Amino acid sequence: RALHGALHPPPEGAPQIPRPIRHATQVRTFSFSFLFCSYSLVAPHLPVQCLIRCVPTQQQQHQRRRRGQQQQQQQQQPTPTNNNNKKREWYGWHFPELPKVLPDAALFAAAVRIVRNREEMGAEAEEELTAAVGSDKAHEVVALARSSMGCSLATEDMEQVLKLAHRVETTVADIADAEKALQTSADAACPTLSAVVGPEVAGLLVSRQGGLRNLAAAPASTIQILGAEKALFRALKQRKCTPKYGLI
Repeated sequence: RALHGALHPPPEGAPQIPRPIRHATQVRTFSFSFLFCSYSLVAPHLPVQCLIRCVPTQQQQHQRRRRGQQQQQQQQQPTPTNNNNKKREWYGWHFPELPKVLPDAALFAAAVRIVRNREEMGAEAEEELTAAVGSDKAHEVVALARSSMGCSLATEDMEQVLKLAHRVETTVADIADAEKALQTSADAACPTLSAVVGPEVAGLLVSRQGGLRNLAAAPASTIQILGAEKALFRALKQRKCTPKYGLI
């Protein structure tokens, strides 16, 4: 329509009735139609796919919205950190002094599992606590348990706290096993890189570059910005400062 109106203007004196565009879809369709006609007249020998990709389809918009919803759901899912915070807050009503003595998540979970109800802690619990956290920390926890100002917890609440403590201990053990396996694999595949940047960063670099051989053949400038590709292209597009580093 835009091309037809440009080639065949209305006669002089004819009333011109503008057609208002009321929706964003009509604006996009009108712009795309005019651009397509101009593109076909100016450069008919070039492929049209580069022009069609400029306008997102309904399927692409749905995929973007779906991807954003999935990211929000993943952020709301419970994590080991959330479980640890819940356990500290819940058990803090019963023994508020314990988190200050044992800030580590694994030691705190072990102490919760051993102490349970601080009012009923006996000699066996003291021995297990000494073996788990050490003699100094164990004596301090026992002294604080006898003079604590916390309230008592119901049996159901204590069971839920113990479940959370067991979950945190299991998660910490799984993380430790994964770190050991990663350390062994990194030392076997790329010992020098693992010694310089650590096994985790070494694994990320090799994975992002697509293999150890590709990483060894890549220039230093490419390795420097691995992990910041989006920020690099955004900076180049907006003519701003490029990122100085990525994974490293």
